[in-house]
Amino acid sequence: MKAKEILASRSRRLGRKILAFTLTGIMMLTPAYAFASSSSSSYSTSGATTFTFSDDGIDVDEGNYDDYEIDGTDLKITGEGTYIVTGDCDDGTIVVKKGVTDVTLVLDGLDLTSADSAPITFNKSSEGTIIAASGSTNNLADTEKNNDETYTDNSEAENAVIKLKDGSDVTIAGTGTINIDANGKNGIKSGASTDEEGDASLTIEDVTLNVDCDVNDGINAEATLNIVSGSITVSAADDGIHSDYYLNFGKSGADDDDLTVNVKEAVEGIEGAEINFYSGTISTSTTDDGINAANSDLTNYDFKINIYGGDITVDTPSGDGIDSNGSISVSGGTTEVYGQTSGDNSPLDCEGSYTITGGTVLGVGTSGMEGGKPTTAGQAYVTFGGGMGGGFGGMRGGMMNGTAPTADAAQQGTNGTAPSDMSGSAPAGFNGNAGGFGGMRGGMMNGTAPTGTGQPAMNGTAPDGSTATSEGSSSVSVSAGDTIEIVDSSGNTVYTATAARSASFVFFSSGDLTEGETYTLKLNGSSAATATASTEAGTAGFGGAGGAGGQLPANGTAAESGKAPAGGQVPAGQAQQGTTNSSGFSDVADNAWYYEAVKNVTGKSYMSGTDKSSFSPDTAITRGMVATVLYRMAGAPAVSGNSGFSDVPAGQWYSDAIAWCEQNSIVTGLGDGTFGVNTNVTREQLATLILRYAQYAGKDVSAAGSLNSFNDSSKVASWAESALSWANGSGLIKGYDDGSLKPQGTATRAEFAQILTNFTK
Repeated sequence: MKAKEILASRSRRLGRKILAFTLTGIMMLTPAYAFASSSSSSYSTSGATTFTFSDDGIDVDEGNYDDYEIDGTDLKITGEGTYIVTGDCDDGTIVVKKGVTDVTLVLDGLDLTSADSAPITFNKSSEGTIIAASGSTNNLADTEKNNDETYTDNSEAENAVIKLKDGSDVTIAGTGTINIDANGKNGIKSGASTDEEGDASLTIEDVTLNVDCDVNDGINAEATLNIVSGSITVSAADDGIHSDYYLNFGKSGADDDDLTVNVKEAVEGIEGAEINFYSGTISTSTTDDGINAANSDLTNYDFKINIYGGDITVDTPSGDGIDSNGSISVSGGTTEVYGQTSGDNSPLDCEGSYTITGGTVLGVGTSGMEGGKPTTAGQAYVTFGGGMGGGFGGMRGGMMNGTAPTADAAQQGTNGTAPSDMSGSAPAGFNGNAGGFGGMRGGMMNGTAPTGTGQPAMNGTAPDGSTATSEGSSSVSVSAGDTIEIVDSSGNTVYTATAARSASFVFFSSGDLTEGETYTLKLNGSSAATATASTEAGTAGFGGAGGAGGQLPANGTAAESGKAPAGGQVPAGQAQQGTTNSSGFSDVADNAWYYEAVKNVTGKSYMSGTDKSSFSPDTAITRGMVATVLYRMAGAPAVSGNSGFSDVPAGQWYSDAIAWCEQNSIVTGLGDGTFGVNTNVTREQLATLILRYAQYAGKDVSAAGSLNSFNDSSKVASWAESALSWANGSGLIKGYDDGSLKPQGTATRAEFAQILTNFTK
């Protein structure tokens, strides 16, 4: 067969590798992903060698490349080159030899099934591109025997239809179609990055890829998975698309039409330790979590879901819509999440920070768990419904029916018990919110005391007697197929959507909302609820554990910690004081390992408490915190000009610090014009920042420790090795009792305090 296409010359695969740790300047605090500007679908078949498969064997049309071996219907590629494969075979394989690079494998009308192995395998440390030729349809399949767990005597099993082993760097591209029918285990499986075999990655672009997997995951990667462009449809028995570490969709600045991802059926739709959405039209329909940042094999890992762009739709009847074991950050795109109709799962759920600084988010479901109210809101949001107080990220809610708080001691001369009227009214003359349920504002059930901000009570009467129109101002009942509209006070429709399922709670955030303005939720054209747009921060945690503040009104009980005592009552006429230790903080015990460090850094005013009585030692530090502390250590010098980052406006508590740190080359931005004030910092990133500060301060940075003594030294990023070696050799950063260093674990406020104490000795 002669070559059918002559396109632009292909570039070497090494030139197209994803730079998982490419850094701006010397280093950025979070990984950056740089995608190739030219498509891997560009290639030339001039001089290609062509193989035609049949059940009787493989015919060869010789070209310029002869590094191959044929054994019946098994083809082995042993050297670089462009190879075209076509034909129809019920039991054959294509294998790229270990260590072979610069292979272009062009599928041009190939129907290939393997009875007991993978139809296509790239062995360890190999590199290449699998191309679906323009206009071609290619079908790859295996059988149930391609699973060494169920067929333990099958030594040929590769557990995937396309198997890419450890250290392999492969792109699946082209403008044709590849259909994968997986009956053994996985549809596509990419291996791990190892010291011996090198970095592994899988990139998918341009191609139309349809994966049907009856046993396990549709697409599974152990290192980095980049889905850049094309049309990808997945049905899977377990995860639809999975990566143990980095999972990236689209690329910055690309049109959403360039990438379509549809996980039609799966238990969990999209799962990775860090998931980044840059562009694309992405949808999942699952029986459990739609999008999940998790990996049970990783400890102290900074799990993340970052939505920079894209048009994302998540539909799950029983799990969380978007669930992160760490943080969720939304700064662009449009995200619609439809969660379960009833139960304790929510449209958005995270264990760490939940930040919205841009984009559009619609969450429809129940308020059974956290995730609706962001811990940092750079733009306004509204919530409607929620029924039984609290939940979904600290929404306000009354004790079952929006009742007033109990522990308001010294309440106009009363003994501090709740008013006899339990209809949801706040106490006369008080500016507090209605009580919460198990961690909500209020204190009916050992919860947080009201903030005293004058915001009206949910489902109750506002303090001044007016109708409450705050967050979740009334219950809502959404049915599948309903038209959902968010309408402003002038009657203009801000957003419209069609409900995927029944729901009792709606969350909406958009740059089109104005803080303080009242918005109406309309269902099928009829008003269903109203809410006032807010940027007030919530706190992640089961049941929406409290909101910002949590202090009683000035004329209520002066509980320093903002917490009502057990049972929600205080003794008649007495003021309940918060409890602190000799450190000055109730959460820093005298025998805590970080006790002296906390006293040191707070005594020097490098750090302060998170409120009057709390230091929050286990809270992760952020980029904004680190910049501020280093700025204070330098004596808070005068700063001229702003940093120039789009998310660092002038006049904020961190503005001068970030500007100073940038001007002195201690920090850099995230590569998209932002700084990421609330982005968490890992231990290896922190070591690099302190090294830079030490260099700025003229300190001796010649010390060097041996990282090889730690059992996870291989996990240290190459850009962080010198900084961590210096930090360890200087006694700043030490290992854990289990012999690990946890370089990518999130650094806490307590750890930061100890490191600063070691640094300033």
